[in-house]
Amino acid sequence: IVAFFVVYAVGIAVALRLTLLLPARAIGDTSLTFKRTWNRTRGNTWRILWGLAACTAPPLLLVQIVYLVTTGFPNPATFAGEDFAAQMTAMSTVFIIYYLLILPIGIGFLSHAYRHFFLSGMEPVR
Repeated sequence: IVAFFVVYAVGIAVALRLTLLLPARAIGDTSLTFKRTWNRTRGNTWRILWGLAACTAPPLLLVQIVYLVTTGFPNPATFAGEDFAAQMTAMSTVFIIYYLLILPIGIGFLSHAYRHFFLSGMEPVR
């Protein structure tokens, strides 16, 4: 189990560092390679992780708090009822729409990080 978590953490770290290729491709910068992205983001994995978390976690927590305030904590006695299924379906729909609305916040962070690492006048990485 420990080895699984280590492999999972390494996979997340690699994915975080390489996600800066997404804004580059979005603006048509096809000269950015995996190697160049990997070299330029060296030592910044934690900064990218915490920056992305700081941009996306507050809106996600906000909708969860609003859900708990409006509907209350789940009651195990009502899990089998039709009302519970209808409530979960409605809340899932609301959550999906809300998540689609806050998705640009994370995209904005990635765009800002791309500009920081690749367009801020740093010397080129070979």
